[in-house]
Amino acid sequence: MAMEFDSLLNARRSIREFSKKPVSEDDVMKVLEAATLAPSSGNLQPWEFILITSDEDKKKLREFCEESDKEWLDRVDEATRKKLSKKKEISLDFLTDAPCIILCFGKKNKEQWRESVWMAIALMTLKAADMELGTIIYTPPRSSAVNELFNISHHLSLAAVCPIGVPAKVPKARPRTPVAEKTKTVEQISSEHRLTREFTRRTDDPILSFMKRIPVLSYLSDVNREELRRRFFIKKFDKGEAILNRGEPGTYYYIIANGLVEVLIDDGMGNEKVVSVLSSGECFGEMSILSGEPTSAAIRAGTQVFCLALKSTDFLNLVEEYPSINVAITKLIATRLRKTNLSLVEATVLQGITGRLSMISLSELCQALSVNQRSGILEMSHIDDSGAKIEGSIFFSQGQVTNAVLPDVSGDEAFYTMLAWPDGEFIFRQEEVEPDFKVSADTMGLLMEGMRRMDEAQIKDEV
Repeated sequence: MAMEFDSLLNARRSIREFSKKPVSEDDVMKVLEAATLAPSSGNLQPWEFILITSDEDKKKLREFCEESDKEWLDRVDEATRKKLSKKKEISLDFLTDAPCIILCFGKKNKEQWRESVWMAIALMTLKAADMELGTIIYTPPRSSAVNELFNISHHLSLAAVCPIGVPAKVPKARPRTPVAEKTKTVEQISSEHRLTREFTRRTDDPILSFMKRIPVLSYLSDVNREELRRRFFIKKFDKGEAILNRGEPGTYYYIIANGLVEVLIDDGMGNEKVVSVLSSGECFGEMSILSGEPTSAAIRAGTQVFCLALKSTDFLNLVEEYPSINVAITKLIATRLRKTNLSLVEATVLQGITGRLSMISLSELCQALSVNQRSGILEMSHIDDSGAKIEGSIFFSQGQVTNAVLPDVSGDEAFYTMLAWPDGEFIFRQEEVEPDFKVSADTMGLLMEGMRRMDEAQIKDEV
């Protein structure tokens, strides 16, 4: 007979020791059916459960979680480490002893998925207790890595790992703080107390205060920002010191606290060119971590620099846990790419240095020359599918395209042909050009028409 609700609440425990008795698949499904009765925003039901029953998979999960916990302990602050050292080391035996492990995931594209999944987990633990089964709720620090461990879609975000089985031992209930001590009315919280608490948060920790001013982190609540603060640590670099070398994998995400850093890229001729300077509050290192590719630019300290640093694994968890930060990072990358490309044009192309279209597109070249109202000849070359080299020229007068010339065509058609070249070399020679226009539109008009033609050609190819 099912327990009375109050008795059920008092009977529920977190079980760390499981017996060898098996649990039937039907019983596990009954527990999960209770979980799916949880309320959710718009009845979106943003949960998904994955079962682990094989000894091999349970062992793989336990080894990962033990490593993840150790990494977390290595990066916590000293006060937290001392506090934890006074407690008995927590064993993860339950990950291999329990007959079944339930991985509780949320569909992170659904509204308020996290709250809904945790309500589902709460119902699941109550149903298990009602069936005289035990559960424990555990979340590894690097929860997102569990997806890769079992080849699970990254559209799902792990909320908790829940072993379930017959308890070998039921622990005594832990003492609970009287509810009156945890409950207040709004009137009991004076405005003075609220202001004092906020002021303390701002002034007790200068790093926390600094983090509140960082645009990427401004979307976080105070509680989440304080939690994230424990993952950051400070790194110092002397003037001229390399922070990131081109071609190396990204291992840290950096936020500049004080000083200036220089972004350098290869100009195609073996020379490094400074294309951007970043200052306090700006960040770098995220592109390589997100793409998994080596860094395409070098980062060097332009002055003495102090940075807040975050390990790549922690950064990936941050982006996954907080969709608002994911959006902010995406906008930042798009803005930075455009700024870096235009800076590269000004630093190299406009000075008459050879470059490649794979680094800077003809569209970006034309926009930069137009904005800077440059006059001269942009000489281009391209290797076609047959291996033949084709050379062409585009003429600019005060930033406006006056003509485009290829061996067999000129004017608009020559410009559109070169605009579609995916690769090739170019060099811009500054000189006076007669404003004798052989094209039908200004620079921006040519670009818009050329891009429209390229889109149409792509659609035809797909059809």
